[in-house]
Amino acid sequence: MAGSQSFFELFLLFSIFDLNLGKYAEVILGDPFTFPQDECKTESRLVKTLGQDITRSVAVGRNSTWTPDDYYRDRVNQDSSVTFSRTVFTDTGTYELTCDDDDKFTVIQLKIVPLYEPWVKEGEEVKLMCNYDCPGKDVKSVKWTKDGKLVLEHNFTSDENKYGTRSKEGKVSVSPNGFKEGDLSLTMRGAQEEDAGDYICSVHTGEGQNGKDESVTAVRVTVINRSVDHTTDSTEQPLNPDAPKEKQMETWLVVLITAALMLLVLAPVFTLFGWWLKSRRSSVSSLPGYQDVP
Repeated sequence: MAGSQSFFELFLLFSIFDLNLGKYAEVILGDPFTFPQDECKTESRLVKTLGQDITRSVAVGRNSTWTPDDYYRDRVNQDSSVTFSRTVFTDTGTYELTCDDDDKFTVIQLKIVPLYEPWVKEGEEVKLMCNYDCPGKDVKSVKWTKDGKLVLEHNFTSDENKYGTRSKEGKVSVSPNGFKEGDLSLTMRGAQEEDAGDYICSVHTGEGQNGKDESVTAVRVTVINRSVDHTTDSTEQPLNPDAPKEKQMETWLVVLITAALMLLVLAPVFTLFGWWLKSRRSSVSSLPGYQDVP
């Protein structure tokens, strides 16, 4: 799916935001990610914050070359930049980029967004999973987009839905108990081929200038066309017109082989039975007073 891949690349490109306290980036789980960097005259360091006054070294830069720490060596190469060749879920967190020769200090917030890839047969219903702690994070609304375009936005405060140009009421919906249960999944009914694509579930938290959007889940939907699904097509004709004749010949061949095997098994039995009758007749004929009946 070249189109889907290019969309996610654009999603990654436009998901790096400059904030007052540093940079914020959202990356699809498994995709590569390159950290933004500042030019340092001497030595630079990139660390991940694990807790209060606890950090883990990611890489050290000297002479325009970054050397990864052993912990990240399987996913970060020695290069002119720090790049995760593939992101894992535990990469989510806060990173700090510092320069030893001056007071340059950059904070990078990295969010890893999980990707799900469900498939559905044309005309059937599919549920695009998305879960979030709504009460705990003061979520105001949930928004589903497809390839960057609105599908459905639900406002929890007003309990109103806003539909995209290609979606309508009854086609898509979210759970009425979504806020309470943290279930923001999108239910899509009567799936069609044009419904295939990449969907993003995002939430809006806070109000006014304090509000922000956060992507929670990415879902790549595949719709199977029933016209090419022959698993339940009772009218499908055999591709080989001679198939019935070949099947009949195979049946007769099985019958002949079975008969031959039965003959080989029963022949010794009948031979022994004949010998037993002959010997018994000889024994009876030798008894006194025995006389054959003409």
